[in-house]
Amino acid sequence: MGLFNFPQVDSNVNVIFSVDGDEYAVEQFKIGFHQPVDNLKNQPEGEVRGGRIMITLSQTVKSNIYGWAVKPWVKKNGA
Repeated sequence: MGLFNFPQVDSNVNVIFSVDGDEYAVEQFKIGFHQPVDNLKNQPEGEVRGGRIMITLSQTVKSNIYGWAVKPWVKKNGA
């Protein structure tokens, strides 16, 4: 288990995912980054790169969200 691989539980946080004017309650959120490490020196050898975001929502979303999820080049306004 890595340094930041433990569950972060905080019962006082309410998170809302807002997209295309609709709001969804977030049940779970995970984000991960990657940075290359020199195996001999165990030191960083590159820039931190983006990784994956996983969001679990508490209800079913509209069909336009599914189309957006499979097209990584499409941008949405969350404001």
